[in-house]
Amino acid sequence: MGTQPKMVSVGGSRSPEQPDKTIPTCLLYPGPVVKIESEQTKSGNNTPFYQVKVIESRPQLIFSSQLNEIALLYKDAKWDMLASDKSPLNNSFSWPLSPFTPEQTIKLAIRTKENSGSEWVVIHLVGATADEFRTIEIEHKQSLHDPNARLLAINKAIDQKQAANAMSLIWADSPKSNSPEISKLQDHLRTQCADIAEFEKP
Repeated sequence: MGTQPKMVSVGGSRSPEQPDKTIPTCLLYPGPVVKIESEQTKSGNNTPFYQVKVIESRPQLIFSSQLNEIALLYKDAKWDMLASDKSPLNNSFSWPLSPFTPEQTIKLAIRTKENSGSEWVVIHLVGATADEFRTIEIEHKQSLHDPNARLLAINKAIDQKQAANAMSLIWADSPKSNSPEISKLQDHLRTQCADIAEFEKP
């Protein structure tokens, strides 16, 4: 990657590369998060893991609650932020590394305030295809200029079962295209951690 993020400093006996266990958490965006279970997992011989498709080069990382620690790991590069009493972490983080590329995989490791000091939640961020990156870029340009166009694009993505596209449009940082309907969808996700399939279209 172009940037050189600082090394992760991890307390306890484990690190983000070797989590004590993988447990679900509410990563609002990118989303939706999918639990991956292999045949070995189902038989109890392997730990399931969580994966989310990334369709933007600089995705905002948005969570439903405050974190105690967050780390991004890619090959030998690591970036980390740790909360303190004087400097709590926010629920939202701008992408801190070089732009995400199609079909790239980066590990996102987090600890929430509810987790003990050695328990990490690990989610694999997996880049979509180059075509999917271009599609959402065009969609943003065409729909984020006003609320009605944005709502139509969200409805279209939900109808076509393009969950990652719908989530991108819902969480897009575009004040001029915000609306009460979109705020309602965001609040629903924050409070329920609901899957996109459970949405009622605005």
